Amino acid sequence: MLVFIHLLLVNFFIYKIVIRNLHFSTISNDIIKASAELGHSVKFIYNVKNKNKYPLSLLFVDMLTQDNNKDILEIKSLLNTKISIEKPHKKKHGPPQYHNCQSYEDTRNNCHHELNCGKCGNINPTNECSKDRHNPAKFALCNEKYTANYKGYPVYKALHKKT
Repeated sequence: MLVFIHLLLVNFFIYKIVIRNLHFSTISNDIIKASAELGHSVKFIYNVKNKNKYPLSLLFVDMLTQDNNKDILEIKSLLNTKISIEKPHKKKHGPPQYHNCQSYEDTRNNCHHELNCGKCGNINPTNECSKDRHNPAKFALCNEKYTANYKGYPVYKALHKKT
């Protein structure tokens, strides 16, 4: 019984793609039928909207995992429309920074450093900092004049290139 459940779950992994230049008024069922004719099974289609809730010619598509999923990236037209299909862009996150000690690549589970404030550099929690907004910030790790989340810190830049 356990083997059956595992095999069943493997078939439900999702392969995500982005379809560009397909008009937002295109009916989702037409897209599903057209992709089924090409041998791809679509699970869900989401039409992306801008900040004013106006639909864009950009669709996020969730497909069931199959052996031929990578072939869909080569499709240049769908429903008599020239389109481009690509994988979604992933957000690049920097190295983790623990909010108690402000140290990079440090997390709650493995932190053994002392407490440091992210604004004033003193030994107090950042949410209880009494530093005035008009006084310059002080980074706890190097005593420079910026806050702990400053992305221009040389150590952060070096660690961000690794990730």
